[in-house]
Amino acid sequence: MRFLQCLADRPTVTVEEISQQCGVPVSTGYRLIRMLVDSGFAQRVSPGRYSAGAVSVKLAQRYRDQALTTGAITGSLRRLSEQSGEFAAYMVPHDDEILCVDAAESPRYALRCCYTIGASQPLLRGATATAILSHMSSTRRTQIFSRHGLDRKQSQEIEDSCRTAERVGYAISAGVLDEGVWGVSAPVVDGREVLQGVVTLMAPVPRVTDRKQHYIRLVLETSQALSGGNK
Repeated sequence: MRFLQCLADRPTVTVEEISQQCGVPVSTGYRLIRMLVDSGFAQRVSPGRYSAGAVSVKLAQRYRDQALTTGAITGSLRRLSEQSGEFAAYMVPHDDEILCVDAAESPRYALRCCYTIGASQPLLRGATATAILSHMSSTRRTQIFSRHGLDRKQSQEIEDSCRTAERVGYAISAGVLDEGVWGVSAPVVDGREVLQGVVTLMAPVPRVTDRKQHYIRLVLETSQALSGGNK
């Protein structure tokens, strides 16, 4: 499973790199990579380098079919995008990163941003990160800050943003990850108030001026509709 995780995180790897990262002998690494290649979960792309295989696409599609499309997430994102005219996405936390698992493009405008389906970003900055971090314990946040090498001032700035997000129920940011892009994010929780993911809407800053509260309301309505159970 750790080998599969490495293949998901990096475009290509060598057996030596993946073995070192997973903490196993290189001989074990060669045995495991052969098993993954034979099963279709990995493929050899050049001499000595491997990447995710075609079966990974089938696995991702099953996730989309069952966890997203069969549930309300895909439909909700499409409605949010249509109502706002902007880019909408659903993000989930994974270790110390944020993973975009579904998105709906704006029906009217193209937006260049770092979040596309399957893309990930460090769990640190931006509206999505703040919305997720605000649902974590202070101890967990401290661990994440430490692993990313943040100093005390940087950590405190994020802590302040988390407290604000927890109080108002959403987080906003502008130009933090993508220059000129504004974002608003709200958490999706289950019936026990455990975080499941985050609904995020992104738009160019100039279009937000007179529509900020409208965008916030739409995102809150979407996250609240998805919260409370297995939607």
